[in-house]
Amino acid sequence: MTMGVYLIRNKVNGKVYVGSSVRIEERWEDHIRELNGNRHNNRYLLHAWQKYGQENFFFEIIETTDDESSLVDLEQKWIDYYRSYERDKGYNLSPSAYNILGYKFTEEQRKRVSEALKGKKKSEEHRKNLWRNRKVTEKQRKFMSELGKRCKGRKIVGEHSRKKSEAQRGSKNPHAKYTEKLILAIKKDLANQLPTCEIVKKYGVNYTLVYEVRKGEKWTHVRLDEESEKKIQQYNGRIATTGRSNPNAKLDEEKVRQIKQLLSEGVPHREIAKMFNVGKSTITSISTGKTWSHVV
Repeated sequence: MTMGVYLIRNKVNGKVYVGSSVRIEERWEDHIRELNGNRHNNRYLLHAWQKYGQENFFFEIIETTDDESSLVDLEQKWIDYYRSYERDKGYNLSPSAYNILGYKFTEEQRKRVSEALKGKKKSEEHRKNLWRNRKVTEKQRKFMSELGKRCKGRKIVGEHSRKKSEAQRGSKNPHAKYTEKLILAIKKDLANQLPTCEIVKKYGVNYTLVYEVRKGEKWTHVRLDEESEKKIQQYNGRIATTGRSNPNAKLDEEKVRQIKQLLSEGVPHREIAKMFNVGKSTITSISTGKTWSHVV
C-alpha cells in the first residue's frame, strides 16, 4: 500500500480535492463506494460527482512518503498549492489538513497548520517547484491505469440510481427481514380488521411493523385491490378526521384515534409510545381518559 497525498480532479471544470492516507489505494476505493452510494461526507464533491458522473473524475497520487508523521504537513502543502478550499478551485471543506486515516495530529503539527491558515501566499515559482518535485513510481502509474479501466463507465446517478433502488426494494433486498408474501398476508388481515395484537402473534412479527404497514409508512409497493386498501385506511382512521388540536402538540385527534384503536386491541403501552414517539405516561393518560377524553 502507498502512503502519501492524492488528488481527485474534475475533468470538466478542473476543480480538485486533495487528500492523504496511510493506505491511498484503499482510501480511493472508499471514495468511490461512498460517492456512488450517495453517502460521502463531502457534500461539494458528492454533488459534483452526481452532476458530472464518475467518468469525468480521475485520481492521481501526487506525493508519497515513508514517514507517517509528515502526512499532515504534506497534505497542507498541496491544499495551499491548489487552494482547493476555495469553491471556484476545489472541493476541500476546510483550508486545513485534517482527518487523516489512522493518524493523530501532534501539537507541533497543529501549530504549523494554524500558521498555514494565516493568509500566507505562495509565489508562482514556489507553486511550480512543488509540482516539479512530485514523484510517481511505475507501480503507482500501473495502479492508476488499472483503476481507471476498472471504473470506466460506472455511473450510479439519476435513472440508474432509481432502478438500483427499486431492484433492492422490499424482499429483493438481501438484508430484508420480511417478505412481500408476508406483508400481503398482514395487509389482508388488516383489511379484515383483525386486531393488531392477533396479527403480531399470528406471524411472529413486532407491533411496529404492523403499524407501519397499516399507516403506509413502509412496504408501500405491496398493495391489495383498491377496495381492500380503502378498508385498511378506514381501519387506520385516516379518512376524514378533523377536529380541535394544539398546533404545537405531538399528537392530534387523528393520531389519538389510532392510539385508542391500538389500546382496544391490547397493544402494550410502551409499544404504542414507541410508534408515536411519545412517553409511556402519555399513552396511559389517554387510556385512563385523563387527556383527549373528547376523542372517540
